[in-house]
Formats: sequence, structure tokens, C-alpha cells
Amino acid sequence: MLIYVEGAVVKGLVKRMLWVRGLERRMLGKGTGEEMGKGDAREIKMKSRFKEPGRVEEQIVRETSESSGESSDEEEDDVVENDGDLDEHRDSDGGEGDGHSHPVFNPTEIYDPIFELGMLFTNKSEFKKALQSHAIKSKRTLKFIKNDKQRVYVKCGAIDCEWKMHAIKVRGEETFQINLLCNHHSCPQIFVVKNVKTNWIKDKYLQKFKSDPKRCVKGFKLDIINDLRVNVSRHQAYRAKKAALKEIEGSPEWQYARLWDYADEVRKTNLGSAVLVGTEQIEGEERFNRFYMCFGALKAGFRAGCRPIIGLTDVT
Repeated sequence: MLIYVEGAVVKGLVKRMLWVRGLERRMLGKGTGEEMGKGDAREIKMKSRFKEPGRVEEQIVRETSESSGESSDEEEDDVVENDGDLDEHRDSDGGEGDGHSHPVFNPTEIYDPIFELGMLFTNKSEFKKALQSHAIKSKRTLKFIKNDKQRVYVKCGAIDCEWKMHAIKVRGEETFQINLLCNHHSCPQIFVVKNVKTNWIKDKYLQKFKSDPKRCVKGFKLDIINDLRVNVSRHQAYRAKKAALKEIEGSPEWQYARLWDYADEVRKTNLGSAVLVGTEQIEGEERFNRFYMCFGALKAGFRAGCRPIIGLTDVT
């Protein structure tokens, strides 16, 4: 009777151990499958309680995910909306947690730019003008690959030259930032640079046009070529001078529209002056016709000096 009981106990223990091992193999098999192929290492505890009082067997199976070369969705790069997002999780006590400010382009260096990775530009126009200046200064033609509201991709126009630059718009702002830069030309310099434009010439030499507005176009063209060492056509020099003088002096329409302001200013600063602006109606619109002005000092001088000689009785 005692042997039978002990045999039954032993038989039950062996059966329980086999069941536990089978469960362990199934769990390990799942751990190597697709369901448990990803994630952090985790522990699975399997306890088998035997009928023998006070005896508990505990086995810990550690599962570690194998690197499969695939990244999860959580590992994808975050979209940076602005510079504040970059510094959001940085410490303020110094060390590795300190945030760094991106270089900001100095507008005073627009005609002699020095590009850096991460550099910020006020807007797209400023960035493109700096690119024009670089093309003219380096004497190489730059070619725009993409040029829209959100991004500007540009590279050197020479074949096999490695120079290129990408800039994207910061979300929610007008700022553009350089996010790719290969700032080395492997091509020779050229004389005919296609990036030379009329507006760029006008802006750079505005003071020269202002100081000598009557100089001939040919003289301006030679000055510009000697300064830049790139080709400038006569037509470009002519259009640049015309645009500069228009900006300095204003357009005829703008000047005629300011005649009434000029008349009021003369009456205010030159007491006794007479200023009349004559207009006429053409197709329902009031247009300028004639203008009369006589300064008060001239009227007083005529009365005192010329009237006694001529013999006029009254001068208004």
C-alpha cells in the first residue's frame, strides 16, 4: 500500500514536470516567432505547483528581441516645426543638455556671403539673393533644381561639380534654413555667369547710379565688369540704370500725385507764396493740366526793385 502511494506520487510529479517543460518549449517557440520578435527584453515566470506541500518550482525565461535591421514607427525622425522644438528637452544647467543657437545670416554680408550648415535666412528672397552673390563671387553658374514655396535645391551648373545646397522653410515662419551643404567647387571659374541679373546689379550699385546719374551706360558697364570680373551686357547695364533712377527719383505717376503735397509744403514754409495746381476732367477722371508757383521772396523783390522802373501800379 505504501509503495503504491509513493509510486502514484512519483508518477504525478513526473507528469507535472513534463507538462511544465512542454509549456516552456511552447513559450520559447513563440518568443522566436513573429509575435515576440520585437520589443524589449522581458521575463516570463512559469510556476508549477506540485502536490507535495511547501514545494514550489519557479523558472524564469528571459526573452531578448533579435535585431532584424527594421526600425519601428517610434524610431522615425520627428518633424521639427521650429527651433523651439529642438531645445524643448534640453537641460539649462550646461553640458550636453545645452541647446545651441543656429547661425543667422547677416544682411550686411549679402554681397559676400559665407554659408554654414543650419544657417537661417529671413525669407526666401534673401536666401536666393545670397546665392546670386555666391555665384557671381565664385564665378560659377548655379542651377536651381527645385524652387517652390517650401524648399530651394540648388547645385553648380558645371558637370560633375560636387557643390550643392538645400534649404527648407521653417514651418509656421517665413524663415529658410540650410539643411544640406557641400560648399566646395571642383570646376573651373567662368566669365559668363548666368546668375547675373538686372535687379542684383541695381541693388549693388544703387549709390553709384545716384552719385552720377548722367553717366553713360557704357561707362557703367565697364565699371561693373572691372569690379565683378564677370560679363555684363549693355542691355543689363541699361536696365539696371533705368531701374535705379526710377527707385531714386520715383515714377512720373508717383511724382504727379505728390504735386498737391508739394504745394502745401511751399505755402507753409514760404509765407506769401502763390501755388496753383490746375486739372481737367478726362473720361470722368481728374488729370493734371498746369502748375503755377511764385515764391513770396520773389514777389517782394519785384515790388521793391522792379516796379518803380517798369511803372506798374500794383502787383498781387
